Amino acid sequence: MYSLRISFIRVTTAPGSYNGTPDAYRRAGFIVDEPAHHYGQARSACRIVLGTEYLELASEEPRGADAAFIGFAAPDLLALLEDWRQRSHPFLPFAAIEPGDTPNARPTAFVPELSLPGAKSGIAEEDSPPNAQTKSIVVAPNTIYALAGALFVSEEPGESAQEWHSLLAPQEPIGQKDNVYQFALGPHYLAWMPPERYEHFYGEPWHQASPAQGEIALVHLLATDLKECRRTLRDTGWVTRLLEHTNNGHRTLWAKPDSESELAFHITEQPVEEWIKVRIAITGESLTTGGSITQNP
Repeated sequence: MYSLRISFIRVTTAPGSYNGTPDAYRRAGFIVDEPAHHYGQARSACRIVLGTEYLELASEEPRGADAAFIGFAAPDLLALLEDWRQRSHPFLPFAAIEPGDTPNARPTAFVPELSLPGAKSGIAEEDSPPNAQTKSIVVAPNTIYALAGALFVSEEPGESAQEWHSLLAPQEPIGQKDNVYQFALGPHYLAWMPPERYEHFYGEPWHQASPAQGEIALVHLLATDLKECRRTLRDTGWVTRLLEHTNNGHRTLWAKPDSESELAFHITEQPVEEWIKVRIAITGESLTTGGSITQNP
């Protein structure tokens, strides 16, 4: 049984950025929701649905905004906190959050910013057991259907990776090659590399356009048809580049909404049926393909 998975990633972008425009992402073929939530001083402007997870793009208001945020989900939060206590990690206090009039609040643990460099984070208990209900995975018009992981760019990637790893997934091996560090987190992964490696891999330098962006440089997505995905993105003005290297034998694409965008995407081609099979083996979820949609509502 997995102990954690990524539930959502939130990145705060500069005022006027493409990243905060829901209509622009719809035109690029994503499935988009528009929540009205506020986190600190960041306005949640755009939520991109990625299977059972989502990416939230928050617009930074003039007076500033909270840092990047990764939300995790745990099948048993109390067991996770007890494991931290037994491993001599500071016992992080948690508070029940009651959204609206919900009778059964979900306990949530917020990890202090200093504990995990590069982004703030929180861990909530799963709404229900993984196999309690069948979830449908819908393929977006640009053929993207799931979240695979996230990449941090750090001047000290090894130290940052070790801090996240020791708290979140000490039972998993941490891989290291050419100053790139990575470990699995349930069905997802987190990775770190220095700025020079990012430029080597993706062909352009990474810059932190806003302190609120944190160190999250890239989100890794999965698509069923990379050629169609690239065509759809390029037709709406995205900057795209096919990568010479592959990820697990599958073709990969690097893409940004525009040349000034703070956030980039690493997109891998993988059949949705193959991904569902691997995911179920890790999480025990009940998943099915929900087909494709030709355009967003």
